[in-house]
Amino acid sequence: MPAMATPEELKRVRANSPLPVILITNWDLQPAYVQSLGLVLLHSTPQNALQYDEVFHIYEQPNP
Repeated sequence: MPAMATPEELKRVRANSPLPVILITNWDLQPAYVQSLGLVLLHSTPQNALQYDEVFHIYEQPNP
């Protein structure tokens, strides 16, 4: 499994931008991980995608 963003990395990115952090991944993240990072799922590719590289999930970490 590839390296994933840590809460510290997302905090650093968020501190340098007034915009929400967007995380795009082709991995289906575990709910506990999503919750620990304060992410909100914006979009998921339908489960019937034919190719692995067609599957993606878009998460947002809203500004506090």
